[in-house]
Amino acid sequence: RFTHPDDSARVVEYLLAVRDGRAAAPFVEKRCLIAPTGYLWTETSVSPVRGADGGIAGYLAQLQDISARREAEMMLHRERRMFIGGPVVVFRWRNAAGWPVEYVSPNLHAEFGWEPADLLSGRIPFAQLVHADDLARAAAGVAHHAASGADSFEQTYRLLHADGGERSIRDFTVVHRDADGVVTHFEGYIFDDSDRIRAERGLMRRTEEDRSLLQLSRRMLTVDSYEALVDLVRDDLRARIGVNNAWIYLTDPEDLDALRFVAGTGAVAGIARRIASEAPIHA
Repeated sequence: RFTHPDDSARVVEYLLAVRDGRAAAPFVEKRCLIAPTGYLWTETSVSPVRGADGGIAGYLAQLQDISARREAEMMLHRERRMFIGGPVVVFRWRNAAGWPVEYVSPNLHAEFGWEPADLLSGRIPFAQLVHADDLARAAAGVAHHAASGADSFEQTYRLLHADGGERSIRDFTVVHRDADGVVTHFEGYIFDDSDRIRAERGLMRRTEEDRSLLQLSRRMLTVDSYEALVDLVRDDLRARIGVNNAWIYLTDPEDLDALRFVAGTGAVAGIARRIASEAPIHA
């Protein structure tokens, strides 16, 4: 009822796999319908709850909103499809030390700040523009593809901008050989891929954080005391941001603005407990 029709079959298959103990993944991504006509993407995890006889007495479901992450994924997909239409710089390199440039398109200056004449004259070899930490890897990639007989290849590395900064670029290269099969030239194009790479890394971090929070929430359901809960949360926060102290307050049903201390850990927990015992803490 609350699942998008296009996701129903996949969700049913996941639930059957959970029931039979053959689920390949601990969660399923699906769209949940929300009023009046919208939906949000969720990462849904379902675990069987077993009764005293060992049989399945019910299921525990957890849903995490991942709409922002899915939107970022779709944006990256759209950007990938538009790469070829973006500003690209075309090169022809000779297969020699430093990759001497025989041709470069005039927009080199607009995109990376370097004057084409400096590369065409040999005053600045192309290898000098490649970030020092990426040069060996890029050179090894070129040598590998040239030796393997590949007709073309793709690489990513950092290129120095004339303003002193660096850009993450994508390089598409075609290998040219003479009649004897000896590599003589490389032709290809490069473009600044920095924004997409930053977005992709951010998306990876967000995905890891989502999964980590889901795992934490599942562990929180297994503890049987406030003390165990505060230890669990403290340990998680310590790993994330270096927190050493944590405590739990509950809202007083007789005074919704008041907080009641129930558990704490760390050097200041005793102080927090003593203050809370003397008078309610008001939010």
